[in-house]
Amino acid sequence: MSGFVTALFGCGQIGAGYAADPRMARHYRYASHTQVLAEHPAYDWVAAVDPVEAHAQACAEQYGVAAVKDVAGLADREAIEVAVLATPPGTRRAIIEALPNLRAVLVEKPLGADLAEARGFAALCKTRGLVAQVNLPRRADHRHRELVQGGLTEAVGDVQGGFMVYGNGLHNNGTHMVDLARMLLGEVAHASVPAGSTSFVGGPLDGDLNTPFSLVMQSDVTVMALPVGFDHYRENAFDIWGTAGRMSLISEGLRLCRFERRENLTTTGAYEIASDQPVAETTSMGEALYAVHDDLASALQSGTTPVSPLDSALETSAVIEAIHEQALAAVA
Repeated sequence: MSGFVTALFGCGQIGAGYAADPRMARHYRYASHTQVLAEHPAYDWVAAVDPVEAHAQACAEQYGVAAVKDVAGLADREAIEVAVLATPPGTRRAIIEALPNLRAVLVEKPLGADLAEARGFAALCKTRGLVAQVNLPRRADHRHRELVQGGLTEAVGDVQGGFMVYGNGLHNNGTHMVDLARMLLGEVAHASVPAGSTSFVGGPLDGDLNTPFSLVMQSDVTVMALPVGFDHYRENAFDIWGTAGRMSLISEGLRLCRFERRENLTTTGAYEIASDQPVAETTSMGEALYAVHDDLASALQSGTTPVSPLDSALETSAVIEAIHEQALAAVA
């Protein structure tokens, strides 16, 4: 069976550029959509679309697809069944409306510049009957899914609390981290920005804030988050403390460290976490982007719900908007 006829919209970093980073290649077999689309048998990738001619042309030369400036320039718009949307949110509606036989989209976060635009995008997809997958790769990653299926409880016991570090924008990596908290710990009951806290602007999205925040989950677990400047170093990490151990997801999800409970070094009859004795492993995040595409193909073929559907991503978007509004109010 031939694959789903696919066009890639947006040939920036996640669309294509990360594939050229030699350091990233050591750890990510699939760093950009181009690498997956070139290999996955379920997709017949026919076009790379980008307003920057050099970006689209580079894809054309490397992968043998058509280089197109915009959706109107596609030779056969009626043939496109899957659109990979690695473009700014404001461009996506026009793309979908121009593809009459579209069946599915794989879309980058954020879904919109604000929650209203995100909900509008989701409504458009539902009206068109599209299968939609949001690229939150931890939801498709094998090792992270094992944690959801009991691995986290087995490693740390009942979760008591967590600490997050993120950077490069609340709507950018903050989205990934809030979604990870929801994935591992359940839904968010309340999100807040600490009184008197300061934020700074930074990231690929214009004007995006980096602000400290806390999440109180419906399970009554509290998660604290702190932004760091990516001009100093990169990190998006989640440190989870349970009743029987501790787990740290570090190096932007590539590494997982477990810390067991042991007898306290200084007090008889008490215990502590062996924070000086990590049991480290490499996760499967290097192939998570392939898993995202693979799951979308399976959903199209079988009619199942994707692992990162619009409804779930909108829940994360609502939390991010609540944090953003509080952060703006704090500096007003």
